[in-house]
Amino acid sequence: NKYFDKKLPDWLGTFQGSTYVYALAFFVMIPLALITCWGWPKVQMGITSMQHFIVGSGFIGVWIYQFLNRVLIPTGLHHLVYIPFQFGPAVVAGGLQPYWLKHLAEYAASTKPLSQIASVEGFQLYGNEKVFLVPFICLAFYATAKKNKKKQTSALLIPAALTSVLAGITEPIDFTYLFAAPVLWVVYSVLSATMNTVMWAFGLRGFMSDGAIGIASMNWLPLWEHHWQTYVMQFIVGIIFGIITYFVFKIMIEKFNYITPGREADDEDVKLINKKEYKQKMAAKAAGKDANDPYIARATAYLDLLGGASNITELSSCATRLRVSVADPSKVAPDSQFKANKAVNVVHHGKALQVIVGLDVPQVLDEMTQLMQQSGGDAKVSTEQDNPYIERATGIVDLLGGNENIKDVIACSTRVRTHVFDTNKVAPDSEFKKIADSYEVQRRDDNEIDIVVGLDADQVVDQMKQLL
Repeated sequence: NKYFDKKLPDWLGTFQGSTYVYALAFFVMIPLALITCWGWPKVQMGITSMQHFIVGSGFIGVWIYQFLNRVLIPTGLHHLVYIPFQFGPAVVAGGLQPYWLKHLAEYAASTKPLSQIASVEGFQLYGNEKVFLVPFICLAFYATAKKNKKKQTSALLIPAALTSVLAGITEPIDFTYLFAAPVLWVVYSVLSATMNTVMWAFGLRGFMSDGAIGIASMNWLPLWEHHWQTYVMQFIVGIIFGIITYFVFKIMIEKFNYITPGREADDEDVKLINKKEYKQKMAAKAAGKDANDPYIARATAYLDLLGGASNITELSSCATRLRVSVADPSKVAPDSQFKANKAVNVVHHGKALQVIVGLDVPQVLDEMTQLMQQSGGDAKVSTEQDNPYIERATGIVDLLGGNENIKDVIACSTRVRTHVFDTNKVAPDSEFKKIADSYEVQRRDDNEIDIVVGLDADQVVDQMKQLL
């Protein structure tokens, strides 16, 4: 957002927003590609060395693996940790998951301890925190929730806890407290790594990356007859660490007053945050945006003037204008109020409106989109800019007084040549440059007006004819 929001001089205004980011990225990628070619082999060697260390370091390696696989989830780098083990050659050729499935019948028939017959299968135990720790984390959230919010909190946490235990999906819980209290995430990662390492020390091995359903189908059910003692110990260790996690979370939440579910302000609803919302919150926080941001100020004003998020059914943009469809046009404020908030003009076509905001439109649209998401609007939003020829053609038609004021139009080299019925309805020359990105306007006898638009004249005229 640093460069997306960058305000450029007027003569470079057409390159604002995403276009500016793409232009910068093109030049940045050239040296970055060269650096990557030189440096990545060294990075890959480092990753391979780390894998060898983890595999050959016993319980220390198991702990490091489990910790990294959990703590790196917010960054997405945990894929670099578990994929080479689970599906790659870090431990065995082809990966640990196929290896476990291939030898499952053999393990089920053997009476020897799993730590002997499946000694390499100690790196897929990270589903245990989903079964044993997350429910106790939810219990800690409930215990520390405000009294007047406990019912609402439990209604959210019980389904989330069951989803974690049964299916192994922890996202709604994880990202909720990850944003409110990142230190709790580190504590959770330490506890989960320690629990899995203790289970490993007691002889637990297997393919346990999912919730209870996945763990049962791949481990408990086929292997229970000869290995039930190991699984009983798994439950004992899991419950003990679950209780430890409950008290650690409860004490830390109360001591440091973390705003976990149920501890929000009285006028706020209890809610869980998914990964997408977490990234949006972190991006906004990193950008340091506030109400004084000019784009936020304009976006807030336009949203209110359009009747609020609930009145907007579709929202998109083109080069210089917001394209909006509203449910009730009567809720839209007068054009003068839009102009008071730096809009150049407003074009009305029934329930469809075009708010001409200038070359800042990508940033304004981005802020409006975020504001609408926060307010619960369900409009169809597109951040892709429309056909630029349609944009220029629509602007020229509006500036010429509308399609009813245009007698004819043709392309003449680099110009749009048109005759109008009433020249008094034609906007000043400066408006053509600002709104239609034209170079010059020439007014001749017989109500002829030539608009110099460049080599795109044919395409612009084609679009104008469709509007007439």
